[in-house]
Amino acid sequence: MGMTAPEASTLEAAGAQTAGEAAAMPAATGAVEPTAATEPTELFDSLFRKRKKNGEWKIVETPDLGVLAVDAHCHLQYQKNPGLALARAGLHGVGFMCTVVDVYEDGTTTYDSLSKWNHEAALSMQRLFSRC
Repeated sequence: MGMTAPEASTLEAAGAQTAGEAAAMPAATGAVEPTAATEPTELFDSLFRKRKKNGEWKIVETPDLGVLAVDAHCHLQYQKNPGLALARAGLHGVGFMCTVVDVYEDGTTTYDSLSKWNHEAALSMQRLFSRC
């Protein structure tokens, strides 16, 4: 389970909705299904998507483990929207995340941004819950 590098992104953590629910979700939220030109993080919903080789996006489903999960190796600094990535992970049962930082490459940017990302995640969760 992971929110790792951009190519795997938060997409491995997956989306708990079924394909039918996923198709209904964008219409309810006003979002549009992503195309090859758009990134899935531009959509404000709780779904996780993976880019297929042909450039289309596939919704990835989340396993229901019945317990809180841990992501012991994620790279929040590579996410387009780290706050939304944190909110999605929380909504799908990830109770603890450890972000990996290379201080020589990333400096203190990740550490300096954590409070902001946590705040954005809390706001995102409120917005996502209000849409249910």
